[in-house]
Amino acid sequence: MSSSQSNNNNNNNNNNSMDEEPFRFENKKHGVIFTDDGNGSLIATSMEGWAVDDLQARVDAASKSPFTESQIMLWRIHCGSEDLQKRLDEKTEECERLKALNAVLQAQLQAQQHQQP
Repeated sequence: MSSSQSNNNNNNNNNNSMDEEPFRFENKKHGVIFTDDGNGSLIATSMEGWAVDDLQARVDAASKSPFTESQIMLWRIHCGSEDLQKRLDEKTEECERLKALNAVLQAQLQAQQHQQP
């Protein structure tokens, strides 16, 4: 076997090992995927498309927070629903005022109609 054939075989062996799936680890708690960059370093990416800087801040915040992300999300939903309930209550009050005004105007109209000969 010549040296060029030997080099080609080595390259083919290297290519075959490249076809193997790279190391991948998912940290679902923080929404992070770690993958091997092929040079022995790990690349951290987000399951939700966060930028690396944002991702690191998110991981840091989640590790220091006494609340889980799902608890925070539920709190945001709760606050949003409270805001919606407040707006609904305001609209309901406005509707009740308009109904009362309508009743007064209807009564005045009927009184005027009865006064006319």
